[in-house]
Amino acid sequence: MGIFVAEPEGPGPHPSLIVIQEAFGVNDQIKSVTQRFAEQGYIAASPDLFHRFEQKLVSYDDMETAINTILKLSDDMVMADIDATLAHLKRQSNVKTDRIGVIGFCFGGRTAYLVATRSKEVAAAVGFYGAGIADPHNPDAPITHSQDIQAPILLFFGAEDRMVPPHHITRIDETLTQLGKEHQIKTYPGAGHAFFREGGPSFNKEAADDAWSITLGFLRRHLA
Repeated sequence: MGIFVAEPEGPGPHPSLIVIQEAFGVNDQIKSVTQRFAEQGYIAASPDLFHRFEQKLVSYDDMETAINTILKLSDDMVMADIDATLAHLKRQSNVKTDRIGVIGFCFGGRTAYLVATRSKEVAAAVGFYGAGIADPHNPDAPITHSQDIQAPILLFFGAEDRMVPPHHITRIDETLTQLGKEHQIKTYPGAGHAFFREGGPSFNKEAADDAWSITLGFLRRHLA
């Protein structure tokens, strides 16, 4: 499995962040976000979760292939890759091994929530517009394992996101609140799915800038 890694200047040790791809692979957008986190002082690593497949990258206008590709990945397969990335980071001398977080977008947003339920190794989790977290048609959806979350979690959604209806967001918030889990959820009016993807048709600069600022503050509190 390939891992795209961006490192800050200086010998460290530094906190680290696993950046989880959208349903389109570790493309230039994900690499750019990974590099932005390195500029903020994190050793940022984005594992190629499509390494099992011949096609590693999917274009944004080919949703059918993107969806079919992620449907080939079980949660156990994804977690095996995340665990391998965690193990790789913990072997690096310039990584603060107790200060590793996870952040994901779209498919990666759901995965970030999944990781929070499955791993005791992450110190913080951030998810952007993760569809399927509270899928009522999936009896094993990540939300059903929310009681196992130990790390603080931060979630962003767009109010106009047709892939994440409002009642899913409400259910996530109510579930985490009832379980007493440390969490923060922010929903942006007028923003749709992929509002953070710069250059995309759904890019919403106001929402993206605000979410970036909140994310950096959250990571500073829990990782730096």
